[in-house]
Amino acid sequence: MKYFANVKKTVDSGAHVAIGSDWPTGAMDANPLRMLQVLVTRRDPYEKSADEPLGDTIGLEDALRVMTLGGAYAMRKADELGSIERGKSADMVVLDRNLFKIDRSSIIDTRVVYTIFAARSLITPKCQRAIR
Repeated sequence: MKYFANVKKTVDSGAHVAIGSDWPTGAMDANPLRMLQVLVTRRDPYEKSADEPLGDTIGLEDALRVMTLGGAYAMRKADELGSIERGKSADMVVLDRNLFKIDRSSIIDTRVVYTIFAARSLITPKCQRAIR
């Protein structure tokens, strides 16, 4: 893994980078926050004893960009998806904490409290009770 997909070198080169759910990031689950944490720490979040990163890390802003705009660009949908702008599909989540103000190794502990897809709220009454 140390030499696989050197994302930092590619991002630094100015190339478009897209990271999706099939990018190998260690433990297998569908949690995009795990993938985000691995991008910024290059450590398996479920293995707390890992001493050395599995490659070069990238900043949180770059990691968010490759997970959002990068995917939209790869699908040739950057004019419709990938960022919150007028005229684009309003797909977003609200998190229970500011990722820019927490320790990178705790990103995995973040919870999604609200989801909006195509400008529609996906929060259910059950979910509303759970986040109160």
